[in-house]
Amino acid sequence: MSSTGCRASPPPVSSTPCRDGRADRLTLLQLATKAPKPEETMRHEKFEKTKVPGLYRLTDGTGRWWVRAAVRVEGQIVQFKKLLPATNPATGAPYTVAEAFTEFESLKQQAKAGKPSPAPEPTPLPQDDARTIEQYCVRWLSVRISRLSPSTAVSYTETINDRILPRLGWMACRNVTRQAIESWVVWIEAARQPRTRTMTRDGRDIAYANPNAGQPYTQDTMRKWWRCAKTILGDMAADFDIKNPVARVRQPERPELPQVREQRTLDTDGTGDLLTAARQLYPQHYACIAAMTMLGARAGEVFALKWDVVDFKSGRITIRRALSKGVLREQTKTKAQRIIPMHPELAAILLEHRQKQIADQHPGLATGLLFPTDEGKLRIPANLKKIWPALAAAIGSEVKLGSQVLRRSLNTNLVMAGVDRITTRALLGHTSEAMTQRYAGIGDEAKADAVLKAGPRRKAVEPADGAPRNASATRAGPRDEG
Repeated sequence: MSSTGCRASPPPVSSTPCRDGRADRLTLLQLATKAPKPEETMRHEKFEKTKVPGLYRLTDGTGRWWVRAAVRVEGQIVQFKKLLPATNPATGAPYTVAEAFTEFESLKQQAKAGKPSPAPEPTPLPQDDARTIEQYCVRWLSVRISRLSPSTAVSYTETINDRILPRLGWMACRNVTRQAIESWVVWIEAARQPRTRTMTRDGRDIAYANPNAGQPYTQDTMRKWWRCAKTILGDMAADFDIKNPVARVRQPERPELPQVREQRTLDTDGTGDLLTAARQLYPQHYACIAAMTMLGARAGEVFALKWDVVDFKSGRITIRRALSKGVLREQTKTKAQRIIPMHPELAAILLEHRQKQIADQHPGLATGLLFPTDEGKLRIPANLKKIWPALAAAIGSEVKLGSQVLRRSLNTNLVMAGVDRITTRALLGHTSEAMTQRYAGIGDEAKADAVLKAGPRRKAVEPADGAPRNASATRAGPRDEG
């Protein structure tokens, strides 16, 4: 493929994406993913402290400052944050320490006066001159980023950097063909997991060994990449008024991978044994595990629970917050709150948990969190990662336990108990019937019992005079006559 605006041949791409030679691309994408919400930017940007309290310098090479002012107003801590632009609008030069400190003092005075923090300036959009897919991805992401949750923004950025640009980024937007997308799908299906992975914790990237190194990616992971690429290329086709290159292209598939998701559930006896083991082995996490088991909420929703949504009088809990990439958000994944009646046992457990927090004067009382860390901060799902194998061994279960397993288990047990699907969706917060059906892990024993119940039934037939009565003939199916 050769045309104006694209190179004659694509750069060599190995099975493991490499970032060498992509410094400009990554810088553009990093600038495009500056979310205008300061609380989200603080989470994903690396920064370093300075000698001046309240002033932090970003380490992304832009020379920008992060200003944070916290004052006590009427017994409460009021905290304002502001991400300064790369240059001072008044001088046209980068902010100096003195100018940044002036902004800090202004923000501090606003906090004392109780005035709202000024809205951050929106990220300037790139010029509408995208010629290659790489340039279009930068423009597309800069427009979308302000409306995405932190986790979705990170997922889109990683997919674009690691899966779309290495293979398609060099191509001109108007010259992308269906054959090129088919080739990309084949490349995706042949990808293998790397030896190491990274996770972000407290603003730092931590590398750890990947236990599935060399294995193919799961079907869900490949479909996540496909949805992102399909959305970007579909928008590109609409913007340039060209044929959609992803039309009539099948999504990545790996049929040889077994689907074992539905077997990873616990029945009611299993969940009862789990709570007994949790109280004996990990009493400090007992209330949290009980909430996951009996509410069926997502892990981010459980860790975002505050006491203001727990109503012991009416026996209800309102799910209206969620934790996303370590950021507490005032909305759930589906952007809709739901009310869940508490099981009497769960209400008693949470009441005991609350009384213990008050008696111990737990640091988390100031934040109002149900399940904070020992320092009173937000807890993340990774904090419970080490206890699940011990609990599985204690109850003699081969299921790889986790918060999502408990959510699926409640889904399955509700279906097995005969609860109608509408009620099940309302309790679990599913947005579609297909999602409820997907997470219903019906086991082999339940399936076998259902087959027996749905088998043919024969009416009793009176035998002829003198013929022996055969009881089995009335229950069994038709027999071959020789």
